[in-house]
Amino acid sequence: LADNFVKKVQEDIDGNLWVETQNGYSIYNTSLESFITTPREVMFNFGINGDPKLVYISSNKDMWIYIAGKGLYLIKPEAKLVYSVSLGSADITKGDVKDIIESGDEVILVLGNGTLVALNKADAEFRWKEDMIAKKEGKGHDDEFSLFVDKTGNLWTYGPLGLWIYNLEKRGWNNKMITLVIN
Repeated sequence: LADNFVKKVQEDIDGNLWVETQNGYSIYNTSLESFITTPREVMFNFGINGDPKLVYISSNKDMWIYIAGKGLYLIKPEAKLVYSVSLGSADITKGDVKDIIESGDEVILVLGNGTLVALNKADAEFRWKEDMIAKKEGKGHDDEFSLFVDKTGNLWTYGPLGLWIYNLEKRGWNNKMITLVIN
């Protein structure tokens, strides 16, 4: 493994396990029972140059891969297609994608400044963005954020700046936003 501290494990369409560690990804090839410790080679096979900073494998086994400084890619393994994903309007601050989650027919990402971006899960087309957290925190912010969608359709966005709840159906923030302060 790239590191002994494992953050997340996901299974791709071929049954390989993508193991996210504190120092990057390792891929466990289940048929060969061995680790691939250089994901850059796997990315090269997809026509992508770079090491993945973030990998999200959706319920239909499509792979959303973010490579810092290069962009976001959608890999549709069954169709053997790779798309370079546009995040929509040019006013979205360029920053690291910190987390990716799916909800219904959308894939939602959070950037390091707190901006939420929704894409169509089928074709990666831009749907909407929400930048209230980014505006509240000001320019130049780049923090770690995570996402969670609950069974009622609320998107929980959390990180060191606090916890916010966004209603995906109504496209609005919960008026009882929770802000955590850690002393």
